[in-house]
Formats: sequence, structure tokens, C-alpha cells
Amino acid sequence: MLNFIISMMLLCVILSLLALALLNTFFQTHMYQRGVQKSTRLEKPSLRTAGASSSAAGASSSAAGASSSAGGASSSAGASSSAAAGASSISLAGSSASPSSPPPTSPSTAFHITGSKKLDNSMRKFVAKPTKSIRKKLIKEFVIYFNEKHKLIDPQNSDEIFSVNDEYYVISPKVFKYFITGIDLLLQQLSSQGKFSNLESACFAAIYRVLIDVSLIQPNTQLEMILHGVASKVIQLGLALCETNKLQAVGFLLSGWHEGSKFVKRRLLKLQDFKKVWVTIKVAAQWDVGVDNIIAAICDHKFKLRCNRCGAKDENNSFQKCGQCKLVFYCSHFCQKLAWDAHKVNCVRAK
Repeated sequence: MLNFIISMMLLCVILSLLALALLNTFFQTHMYQRGVQKSTRLEKPSLRTAGASSSAAGASSSAAGASSSAGGASSSAGASSSAAAGASSISLAGSSASPSSPPPTSPSTAFHITGSKKLDNSMRKFVAKPTKSIRKKLIKEFVIYFNEKHKLIDPQNSDEIFSVNDEYYVISPKVFKYFITGIDLLLQQLSSQGKFSNLESACFAAIYRVLIDVSLIQPNTQLEMILHGVASKVIQLGLALCETNKLQAVGFLLSGWHEGSKFVKRRLLKLQDFKKVWVTIKVAAQWDVGVDNIIAAICDHKFKLRCNRCGAKDENNSFQKCGQCKLVFYCSHFCQKLAWDAHKVNCVRAK
């Protein structure tokens, strides 16, 4: 009898403990769900449109500096809020596009220009040990690389510069480094020898052809050339070539950039030594009728800017530019936010 009573008491204790455990689990689960719902309501993201109204645009400088970012875009009239470098949240000033949905896809074709692992290795070797033999090998690699890109872009080697108007170029950051390094090697040769050897002449021709292919009629690519420092190197090369017959080639390229888009022209005029080389080109270069006709055609043909991310054309002249570097354009908040991680390094550097 005593054993039966003890067994029943133990059973009651076990059942009580199980009941308490179940109640505790139910209580914790219920409170967790309520907490998640509450936090979701409190932390729902909202996008702030800089310059949504004139009163918002005229807010105090401290409030504007806390809410705007380094990559905030301003209108082309120059109304941009002050930006803090390194911020990750950005906004477009005066844009009516919806930031929560992507813009319509563009029917144009993106032509991607990527880097080369082999060329990267040659550049690293040259930086580690800049001997004449490694330098010569690197220049040969540049000639091969740029000739291959020229054949891909223009397989027929056509002189029709407007045939690629429906294409736009997405250029890898590595390729801009190739342009800069290649031109630096040419400048070193000119400073030491005063002229190009056959190998440097081939390198100059290869780089020049690709620059013409991707940027002569593309305002976005021209702005990227300024953003990444390639335009400054081209200007230095033009000054170094003043006494040679290759000045006309550099003059043709810079004329295409200068005469095409007003946005590009404004930024070129701000670059160091551009006015100096521009005067030299106009005075010293012997322009033939064919070159004059092409430059005139570039001036008459209104090439549209494109969104720096999706490539959509600015048909209505309504795209907004980055408020900090003022060198890239976006069709919407959506594209600007997605492009910010890739753009912010060069944006801060350009400022």
C-alpha cells in the first residue's frame, strides 16, 4: 500500500513538471512572435527622397548632412544636398521615379569589356621588378590585349562611327587601369628617348583604337574616362606628342570628347592642362577634310546619356547625376542604390 502511494506521488510530480514545461514553451513562443511583429512594424524601411519639396531641400545644414550620403545625386542644374563621404544610403534629388521598383529594361545591347588574368600577372611582375625585359613583355601584352578587344568591338574595322549607337559599353575597372598603365609606359619612353620605338608605336595604336571604339561617341564612357583618370593621362600624352606626327590622333580623340556632350565639355575644361593641349592641337595639328567632317557629324548628332547601371537612354533629358562627382547619371533611385557599392570608391576619389 505504501509503495502504491509513493508511486502515485512520483507520477503526479512528473506530470506537474511536464505541464510546467509545456506552459513555459508556449509562453516563450507567443512572446517571441509578438516581439517579431512589433519589431517588423517599427523597423519597416522607408526611402527618403532628397529635394522632394522645396521646403525639404531648404532644411538646416545639420539635418541635411545627417540624412544625405556621399553618393547622393543632384539635378543637372546643380541643386544637390551636402553629402558625407563613405555613407551607404543615397538618394536622387528631384527624381519622380519610384525607388522601390526597377526601371523598364532597355532594348539596347550592353557590350562588356573585361580584364585579362595574363595581363594582370604581367603588371604585377613589372611592379615587383621593373626591368627592361619585363617592361618589353608587358608592352607586348598590352598590344595583344587591346588588338583583341578592337577586333571584338569592330570585327570589320569599319570607319562608320555611328553604327554602334544602339550599344553601350560596360567597362571593367581593370581596363581603366590598363589604359593608365599603358599610357604611363608610353610617357616614360617619350621622356627618356623622345620618340617611340616600333613596339611603343604598336602599343599606342592599339590603345588609341580601343579608346576611339568605346568613347568617341559615348558620353557616358567619356565621363568614366574622366572619373577614372584616363582623360588626364591622354592630356599628358597629347602634351608629350606635340612635336610628333601622332598629335593628330590624340587631337581627334579629344575633339570627339570635347564637341559631343556639354557635360563632358564642362568637366574637360576643368582638367589640368586641357586648355593648353587644346590650343596646341588646334594650332599645330594638320586636320584633313575627313576628320573635320567626322567632328562635325559628332557635333550635329545628339547622343543620349545612359543610366550608369542599367544602360537606359535618357530620352527626355530627365536623368539625375551623382551629386558628389557629377560624372555618372541614373534613371532612378533604384539604379543608384544598386550601383553605389561599385561607384563609391571612384566617387570619393573624383571629388
